[in-house]
Formats: sequence, C-alpha cells, structure tokens
Amino acid sequence: NSCSSCNKPKSPSKMIRTALIILKLTILISSVNSMIHSKQRGVGISGTGSTTSTACSTASGTTCSSTGSTNQVIRNLSYSSSTGKFTGTIITNLCPAFTNSGQAGSSTCTQQTFPDPTFTTSPKQAPLLGRVGLTLTGTNIYGPFEAGFADGFACTGGSCAAGLDVQLCLAKLQYECSTTVNTQLFHDVCGGHASPYHYHTDFLCDYNSTDSTQHSTLIGVALDGYGIYGRYEGSNGLLPTVDACRGHTSTVPGGDKYSLTTSSSVYHYHTAINASYPGVWTIGCYGPVQSTAQCKGLYTTCGDDTTTVTTSAGTFTVDLFCPCYDTATASTATPTSTVTPTATPTATATRTPTATTATATPTPTASITATATATATIAVSTPTPTATGSTTFTFPTCSGSNKISLYVLTSALSSVSGTPCV
Repeated sequence: NSCSSCNKPKSPSKMIRTALIILKLTILISSVNSMIHSKQRGVGISGTGSTTSTACSTASGTTCSSTGSTNQVIRNLSYSSSTGKFTGTIITNLCPAFTNSGQAGSSTCTQQTFPDPTFTTSPKQAPLLGRVGLTLTGTNIYGPFEAGFADGFACTGGSCAAGLDVQLCLAKLQYECSTTVNTQLFHDVCGGHASPYHYHTDFLCDYNSTDSTQHSTLIGVALDGYGIYGRYEGSNGLLPTVDACRGHTSTVPGGDKYSLTTSSSVYHYHTAINASYPGVWTIGCYGPVQSTAQCKGLYTTCGDDTTTVTTSAGTFTVDLFCPCYDTATASTATPTSTVTPTATPTATATRTPTATTATATPTPTASITATATATATIAVSTPTPTATGSTTFTFPTCSGSNKISLYVLTSALSSVSGTPCV
C-alpha cells in the first residue's frame, strides 16, 4: 500500500504557476482594500437637508438643455444682515443655468434647506465629495475633489488618485499623457462638468468674473448658510485674505439683483483662481477657523495619505482628501502645506479672464520711495532735464485734463522749483 509518488517533488512549472496565482490574489486583495479605503475616506460627512421635490415643472430624469433653457430654480431665502446667514430653501432641477459646452446632465428636482441641519454649528468639516453648497441659479457646488480618474478615461498614459483636486489632476494629465486630454471631463466654459452638473472651481458664468473694480457679487450659498461671493474683494483687483476654509469677515455689498442690503463685518466665502498653483478652489471647510491646523483637525483624512504629482509647473507632494488652505495672502490665496512644491513651479493660470487690469509700480533710482494713491486718473510723466547731468528741475505748467502729475525725483538734484500739478 505504499505510495511511490507521494513524496515526489513538485515540478518547477507547477511551483511557478502556484506562485503566480498567489501573487495575483495578493494584488487583487490589495486593490480591493485600496478601493474600499479610498471610498471610505472620500465619503466623509454629508448634509441631511436635501430632499426630493415635486415643485419643478420638468420631470426628474429629463435631459437638461446645454443652453440653460431648462434650468428652474425657486428661492425661498431670508438674509440676516447682522449675521450674514441665509435661512430657507432653494428648490432646483439641477440643470445648468447658462449655455455651456454640452455637459448638461439630467434634471432632478431637489429641495435644499439652509442652513443644512448637519452644519448649523461651526467650525465643521465640509463634505469631501458631493455638495457643499448651491449657486443662486440652482447649480451644485462641490469641494475640490473627485473620486479619481483611471488611465484611459480622459487620456492615454495618465491617471489621478482619488482625493486629488480636479484642477491639479488636469494639470498632471496634461503633463504626462501621450494623447490629448479631454478637458470637457474637467470643466466647460462656465467651470462645471458631469451629471449631475456641478462646479469644483470659480462659477464663471454666474457673475462678471472680469470685473475687478468692486467687491464681487453674491453667487451662491454654502450649506452652513453663509454666502459665497466671486473672487474679488474690492477695487483695483484686490483679492481677499481668507482663512483655511476660504472665508473671512468683512463688508459685503448690497443692491444687487437679489435685493440684498449691505452688511458690515459678516463672515462669507470667496471663490478663487490662483495663478501660482494649478488649483481653483471653492470651500475648504465651514468656518470661521483661526488657523490651518484647526481646519486640518476637522478631518481624519488630513495627514494620513500623500502622493507625489508632477506637472509642467513642478513636482508637488499632495495630502489626499485634505481641503484646508493656508492663511492666504491677498495676491496668491495659496493652498496649505496640503500641496508643497518640491521644485520651483512656473506660474500657470488655469483659466484666463477676457480682461485684465495691470498696475505699474515705478521704481525710484534712489533710496527714497514715494507712493501715491488716488481714485482719479493718474498721469505719470517723466521730466526731461535741460541738459545731460543737470542737477536742477522745474515743474512744468499745469495743462490739459491731468488731475495729478507724478514725478520720480532722484536724490542727485540740488534744487527743485515750481509747483507740481494737482
């Protein structure tokens, strides 16, 4: 009854096949765990104030028009000029309100309550995926993230991890793909995409984003009830200094098409476009917060998973699913250490406005610096010396429509006569 083959060694081919099967199973299990982990991290918190509605004239499931003709929104909002908060509801069929590039989706009649019951206290984390607010025209506003893009979805030769912001993902694919990137998957002319149609970036069709002469108008409401305004804080292209949630406290304008009253010292959010970093941003959290660290403390997903991204602007280390922003300066609104350049990036504008305002700053040749600010027209003149090497100067006679003449005088002058034109 002895078995002559029982102790026979296995052939090398069988051992190799067994090893390959084990390796494939290991990779499969790792991939499944990674997907589950990404989905769990991406879910985060979500609002509870959204319900279906029957108030829309278009039936749910109807294809939305890309011309904006099927958009329907019913606003039942009250505004407190003392707190800056909106209360009430917006009913919308979620169809885009403006002509875009064909991404329209289908209608879903929805009623959203403001403030959403989940976000009545602050500070609080915002949803990592999905709605963080609504525009006043009834379009979804999302945070900066998507659930990832697989190789071949938008182009060949590139992919994006879940939790990478949409604009940085686009810049990454444009750098590494061997085929042209389908940018329509990321944003159309208004800044929106997908179905249901939504924004991750500035809502370019909801207000005049090229008007840098005044505080931008109200364009949306966050789920915590605070208003969302366009990118500008004031005249001369002034950008707001915001906290890590992308909000701050200041005066907001009234008298717009929504008949709001001017409010002093109220918290509100601003959209942003940042030329020094590929991202364009909406909301990082529901504020106010006092620091980036406080914002990060709201999220279990900040600091637990990073990846390296290379674009034409440089190489960045990205903290996935961490939407907090640094205490931004008025000129850059730079995101936090969430994205830290490891190479010197070249400034890249994601979307260029149709009009720009340029301000020239004269540089004195000596150590004396003079700065003049006026709301009137400023004529900058360069005096012509009476002779090469002259050390005297006489102001010319005032003429024409000039209100102010500005001269840069060097310390080498021994005498100055006359009166400047004011």
